[in-house]
Amino acid sequence: RRLLFPALVTLLISTLTFPPGFGQFMAGQLTQKDTLVTLFDNQTWAKQGLSDEFEYLGILEAWRHPRSNVFVTLVVFILMKFWMSALATTIPVPCGAFMPVFVIGAAFGRLVGESMAAWFPDGIHTDSNTYRIVPGGYAVVADGADLAHPARHDRRHPGQRRGPEPPALPLRQHHPHQEAALPP
Repeated sequence: RRLLFPALVTLLISTLTFPPGFGQFMAGQLTQKDTLVTLFDNQTWAKQGLSDEFEYLGILEAWRHPRSNVFVTLVVFILMKFWMSALATTIPVPCGAFMPVFVIGAAFGRLVGESMAAWFPDGIHTDSNTYRIVPGGYAVVADGADLAHPARHDRRHPGQRRGPEPPALPLRQHHPHQEAALPP
């Protein structure tokens, strides 16, 4: 009876990520490691959002679907990974929350990087320089920012206190015979 909830959660997530089923829209056949390797890839996956214009090689083929472009695949992946990770952390079995946060951040960065590459296909031009858009770089920066957020979440700014102000201490009266005991 105690294992019923973990078994149901596992069955639900496995069914939804099954590659021939709905998992084909979210690179379901990739492991976490392969997912990160492909998200950090420096090659742009789509030109102007058309998946047909990109040569998918090896494990990158998992991100291609004939009826949708890479943007739809990335959005579906992010949304599904987010709620499935939240659900998986509720089961009474030790599981990590680090890798799902890492992968979600990388996928979001990849989505932003691919969007930038579609909006600026020739790169960003400033003065006499042209800066190429590298979607894998966006993935690295976004996953780092996503991981840094929980560490920074509970920190307070200097001078900011939790709860009500502590009561003020009464001032001590100065006596001449206590001068040696007072700090300088």
